[in-house]
Amino acid sequence: MMKKAAESGFARAMNEFGMWKREGSHGVVRNISEATSWFKRAVDLGEEDAALNLGQVLLSDGDIEGAVELFRVAAQNGSSAARMNMGVAYFKGAGGCERNLSKAMSWFLKSNSANGLWQVFQTLQIYNREKNRTGKDQERCWLKRAAMAGHESAIQLEAAHSLNEDDDVDSSIRWYKKLAQVATTSTTRAMALSTVEFLVGDKEL
Repeated sequence: MMKKAAESGFARAMNEFGMWKREGSHGVVRNISEATSWFKRAVDLGEEDAALNLGQVLLSDGDIEGAVELFRVAAQNGSSAARMNMGVAYFKGAGGCERNLSKAMSWFLKSNSANGLWQVFQTLQIYNREKNRTGKDQERCWLKRAAMAGHESAIQLEAAHSLNEDDDVDSSIRWYKKLAQVATTSTTRAMALSTVEFLVGDKEL
């Protein structure tokens, strides 16, 4: 059904069928060459998501400049993943992009994602070090934004800062509880819960 729609000229179906070909899913035999062809046809018809997918194929083939050109198209049309990729391009100075940490942070922020906020925080730290600037308050602000958005590493770091730098046990407990909720591994979840138990017990002494 999807293949018929793609063959009939529907750009979105071309992109979707290309993903099936790339992943070898939905009973379709995996074929990167055919996937690439479908993505290219979809891009020619203006399918925004296909630009991201084709860019990823080119990136895996080592064509970084070609990939970044497509990521830029997808990013300008609202793709969160493509905006993250543009941030990485400016952070590394790759794919024809001159290294520019300010532009990198701008693209990370435009991704409108927890990971984007986390990358803004990390990039800002590097930016401040390279510029010999002291910006701890600004860095902490972005760390908190990433933590509030649910980024696991940001929550863990904010929980530690609340306890060790702010001496705010109540806030630290709240952050560790949130960490337990979002933890992607049983080890991190167990650590968060045991820390909550310890801090609550310590408060009661």
